[in-house]
Amino acid sequence: MIVAMMFVAAGMFAGSASAAGQNGQQILLCNPPSNGYAVAMGTNQNGQWSEYWWKPVTGGCDYNNRIDGWWWKGTVTVHFYDWNYSYINTRYCYTFSSAVQDTLFCH
Repeated sequence: MIVAMMFVAAGMFAGSASAAGQNGQQILLCNPPSNGYAVAMGTNQNGQWSEYWWKPVTGGCDYNNRIDGWWWKGTVTVHFYDWNYSYINTRYCYTFSSAVQDTLFCH
């Protein structure tokens, strides 16, 4: 009984994940300008500033380019770098608080 109550209490205080149509979107970086890294910056599902640094990216629109577990709301600024950490360019992705899909394909 005590163990069950502990699990319930832990669930009450655990960080809440977003879900499709509820509170933000994950982003998948499609067709990056070069193989290398991406740095994403913007507001998360809780309205807090968030930064994800040095996500490895490769060409195409592959699910390996998705920033898993990070939920964004509003404009996400993504800076791209090559494998030597030299800046290439910047892209802006526009996510939605309420959307049908939980992943936004950012081109």
